[in-house]
Amino acid sequence: MSEKINEIINNSKLSPEEKLDLISKKLDSVADETANNSEDNDFSQLQDLLKSDKWPEAVLEFQIADDTSEEDKTDRAEGIIDILIEESLEGKRFLDFGCGEGHSVKYSSEENASVSVGYDIKSTGKLPWEQDGKFLLTTEFEKVLDKGPFDIVLIYDVLDHAEDPMDVLLKASSVLSPTGTIYLRCHPFSSRHGGHCYRKLNKAFVHLVFSEEELSSLGCELEFNNKTLFPLGKYASYFERVRLRVEKTDIEEQQVESFFRENYLVRERILKLFDKKEWQDGCPVFQMSQCFVDYVLKNV
Repeated sequence: MSEKINEIINNSKLSPEEKLDLISKKLDSVADETANNSEDNDFSQLQDLLKSDKWPEAVLEFQIADDTSEEDKTDRAEGIIDILIEESLEGKRFLDFGCGEGHSVKYSSEENASVSVGYDIKSTGKLPWEQDGKFLLTTEFEKVLDKGPFDIVLIYDVLDHAEDPMDVLLKASSVLSPTGTIYLRCHPFSSRHGGHCYRKLNKAFVHLVFSEEELSSLGCELEFNNKTLFPLGKYASYFERVRLRVEKTDIEEQQVESFFRENYLVRERILKLFDKKEWQDGCPVFQMSQCFVDYVLKNV
């Protein structure tokens, strides 16, 4: 390195300004190369750590549903409604906003909802779409409007993956009856499985530790996520702006293991993401402990 700089200094054909510029570029190049080598080394060490049993799981293996099994999907849909919706569906007008494959909608019709509608931006799965039978699954919001207003609107793990969360809430509130209720489950990016990597890489918080490029090289492609790191404040700002009143909040928490504080490489990457220099005042462990945040909402 010093020989290269001496060559530049001793080059009589260069002006002082040109010498300074070349030396500056050379130093920047060396700094970049050093940083890249350091990052590559860090990534290699973190990969080795992933293969060990020291890195805690994101989700217990028995809790991971089979995403190819219709029976598992049906059971999961029933569990979602039974756990989140605190009232009988019988005789109610029900909307699942962001319904996925529509299993919750089918279940609501079996629970004698008077109207059962599922809305999503694309049609997926084996259930019939755009067929107005016992229930309706549609990608056309006009059809949702025609079936409303709704007594119950379910929004399950949608807000954190929506390109425009405000639009989701505005549309949902626009089809809510005057006495209707929105049941909202949020899945913060800051949570241990907020990157939805657990089917490919069942290790907690990997989406906070690794870059998207690194995760891709590990076989895990992140789906779109708003990457909310301070969820309670962010959600509250949404509700205020769309004039939704919070009737109830439930936070499902899980303790953040000491591993994430004690391992230097892991800790420093997480702190950098949260723009913190150390773990203090409960941050970021408070945000990381929030697995799901459930809200019961009403129009103001």
